[in-house]
Amino acid sequence: MKNIKYVQNYTAFMDSFTEKTSAVEVATLTTALASEFVSLNLELVLAERVLSNVSQENESATDAGGKAISSAKAKVMTDSTEEASAVRELKAHKENLRVMIASLDSLQRAMAEKQ
Repeated sequence: MKNIKYVQNYTAFMDSFTEKTSAVEVATLTTALASEFVSLNLELVLAERVLSNVSQENESATDAGGKAISSAKAKVMTDSTEEASAVRELKAHKENLRVMIASLDSLQRAMAEKQ
């Protein structure tokens, strides 16, 4: 996961953090991560739409005998697609960013209290 840019930026910042690090530096990284969060959120909406189309196709699929497949089978088929994997990955990235932003917010509050 170290090759993901937002992870690299966050890790580099935290590794170089000292008492001389300014609140502005923390805010700058927080803003950059928030921007990444927004972009991922929009990407997730599009990925969920694509997954919805895949799900609809699977729900209307038939087996070899021409009989409609069960909803449970359609769900398993949908969950095993690349589209479903993409949605899960985007959700994980969003959660990672949420945790990082919350961590930086806590750090910024602690810095403010120290002054």
